[in-house]
Amino acid sequence: MKELATKADLEILKTELEAKIEISHKELEAKIEKEILKIDRKFTIMFIILAFLIIFINKDAIELIIKLLPFAK
Repeated sequence: MKELATKADLEILKTELEAKIEISHKELEAKIEKEILKIDRKFTIMFIILAFLIIFINKDAIELIIKLLPFAK
């Protein structure tokens, strides 16, 4: 025998689903934020390594960087 859902049953189900979606949304946002921070750290480290290598390989780059520093504001 099939049971029919009442409007109250549907409202309860809707509320439960909305709550689950909200929780999933917050968890997903937290994971995305965590991954962005990881990528940002990697980018910063790679940038520092690249800048060091440019200066290490090309000694004239130091003079150029010193000349460009006033424009970096």
